[in-house]
Amino acid sequence: MLFRSGRNYRGLKSFDPDLAKSISHLFPYHCTCYFIRAKITEEKSMNIVIIGYRAAGKSTVGNLVSQRLGWPCLDIDRGIEERCQMTLAEFWRQDPEYFRTVETEVVIEMCRQDQKVISFGAGSLMKQANQEAACHNSLVVYLQTSVEELWRRIQADPGSTANRPNLSRGGIEEVAEMLAAREPVYLRCADLILDATLPPDQLATAITSACESTPG
Repeated sequence: MLFRSGRNYRGLKSFDPDLAKSISHLFPYHCTCYFIRAKITEEKSMNIVIIGYRAAGKSTVGNLVSQRLGWPCLDIDRGIEERCQMTLAEFWRQDPEYFRTVETEVVIEMCRQDQKVISFGAGSLMKQANQEAACHNSLVVYLQTSVEELWRRIQADPGSTANRPNLSRGGIEEVAEMLAAREPVYLRCADLILDATLPPDQLATAITSACESTPG
């Protein structure tokens, strides 16, 4: 286990060793969990925002967290599709610039709500306005894994390629290129970084434990 301190904001305080200790048993010794910002203090109103690259498991883990907390689960990609009445790939091909405009509208609308579990699209965090909306009064969780593992998962899910746009040249080269551009933003915004190769149940337990821990 490795924990480190990071940014502070209203509702959360910097590294808390008690919280680190409280969730350390959830991970095998060879796995790494980075807990960057610590537990909820005075503010009880919050969301959980789950970020990461395509196929990191955001929707799967988000649904589990939603079930355990009894909070509704929202999905930025599904919100975009519902608004435009087409797949992400179709919308992106028609108008990439407008796609990002609609994406920001959906992000802000969802993040204004309370006690929601919100799964972000792989690129949904890249605009500054989206980062501010995601980080406001939320526990931001980054599901992190390697380019090779992400590509393996994408290949195993034909729907992922059919329904989501290729943003550069496609293939594992695209995954490497896009992750290199996006991961610094993921890391900067994350409160909690988890190894996405862990079982979804274990990841959900770590998130709910972090969310539910409060000062004694």
